[in-house]
Amino acid sequence: MAGQKDHKDLQETWVLQVGVADHVHHQIVAADDHVHHQTHDLAGAAHLGAEAELANDHHMVRTMFTDREGCVILNEGTSNAESNADGHRIRPTASARAQRRRDVEYPGGPVDSYVLRTFGDHVATRLWDGEDRGELRVFSNGKKLKEAVIEDEEVEQLVKSPGLYSLLKCSYEMIDKGIIFAFVERWHRDTSSFHLPIGEMTITLDDVSSLLHIPITGAFFSVNVFNKDEGANILEELLGVSHGVAYAEFNVTRTATVRYSWLLDVYQQRCREQRWQMVARAFLLFLVGCTRFSGKSAYAVSVAYLKCFRDLNSCGGYAWGAAALAYLYDNLREASMHQTRTVSGYLTLLQAWVCEHFPTLCRDRCRLSASYVEDYPRALKWKPKRDKGLVLPFRKALDEIDVDET
Repeated sequence: MAGQKDHKDLQETWVLQVGVADHVHHQIVAADDHVHHQTHDLAGAAHLGAEAELANDHHMVRTMFTDREGCVILNEGTSNAESNADGHRIRPTASARAQRRRDVEYPGGPVDSYVLRTFGDHVATRLWDGEDRGELRVFSNGKKLKEAVIEDEEVEQLVKSPGLYSLLKCSYEMIDKGIIFAFVERWHRDTSSFHLPIGEMTITLDDVSSLLHIPITGAFFSVNVFNKDEGANILEELLGVSHGVAYAEFNVTRTATVRYSWLLDVYQQRCREQRWQMVARAFLLFLVGCTRFSGKSAYAVSVAYLKCFRDLNSCGGYAWGAAALAYLYDNLREASMHQTRTVSGYLTLLQAWVCEHFPTLCRDRCRLSASYVEDYPRALKWKPKRDKGLVLPFRKALDEIDVDET
C-alpha cells in the first residue's frame, strides 16, 4: 500500500474505498504492487480473510528461534551469519546481505521469494543476522481523548452521527509495547498478515466491527494531502478560523497540520459562540486524529481529514472501519522494515485484536473488565496493564505458540 519514503513524507494521496463481498470473512488477498505507493484500496481490505493458513505452506516464514530468555539464537547449519578464519561468528556486511537477497537463500524460509519479495529488508532478516534494531518509538494518542469533553446535547448528537462515537470509550490509554513490537516483527507487507508457527493470521473487517463498533461498509472517500493555502481555506470554511490565524499555526507545525492543543482551543471557542456545526467538526477532527488516523506526530493532525466532515449529515455513510484497517495495515508494513524506528496507526485496534485472539499470551498483560457486557464493543472487554516494553518474552512466546493457545 503506502511506500515507506512516500508515507513518511506524507506526499501520497489516500483513496479510501469500500466494497464488501459476501465472502469477506473467508479469503486472504495479498496487496497489489501498484497500490504500494499511492493509494489505500479498501476494496482489497474488504476481502481480507480471517482463516489462518496451515504452517506447511512453502511460503511460510520461520523468522526466528529463541532461547529461554527470548533472545534470538541461530542454530548451527542454519545461520545467516558469516565466520572468520578462527571460526568465530561475525555480522554479515551490507554486501553480503545484498548478495543473499540476490541468491534468495534464507535458512528457515522463505524458499521462494515470489510472494515475500520484501523479505530482504524485513526486520526478521536482520534478527537472523543477530541485529536487533532495538525498541520502536510508539505513537499513540489515547490519553489525549480525556482532554475533549462534550457538554452540549446538540453537539453530542452531531458527533454521534458519523458512527465514531464508540472510539471515545474504546481507545486504550496505555499500549503494551512488548506485544506490539512482537507482532510487528511477524507482519509481512507482501501478504498483509502475521506469519506465525501455526500459520498466517490477519486483522479482518469483522474484527474491526466487533472490537470497535464502527461501520465497515458504506461510501468511499478520498483525502488529498493539503498544502498550506488549501489548509487555510478549509479551516476558514469549516471551523471559522481566519487565514492569518491558520498560517500562524502552520508556521509552528511547518505543514498543513494543527496541534491538538490548538484544535481544542478552537473547539472551546466555538462552544462559547454556540456555533455547533463547527464545534462538532473540531471535535471529530480531534477524535480521528487521536484514534483511527493516529500518525507519527504526537502533537498534530492533518487538516485534510476535516474535509470528511464538511457535511455532518452524510459523513455517517462512510466506511470508517475499513479506512482504519487500511491505515493500520500501511503502518504495520512500514514498521516491519528493519530501517524503521517508529510504529503508529490505531494501535488500540491491534492490541485489542491480540487480546481477543491470543488470550493466553495476554493473560498477564490485560485484565478483564468487570463492567463489560456483550452488547459493548469487545475492545472494552480488556484493560491493558502498565507494561515494561519488553519484547523478548513475547517474541519467545510467539515462536513457541500452539494452535490451542489462539
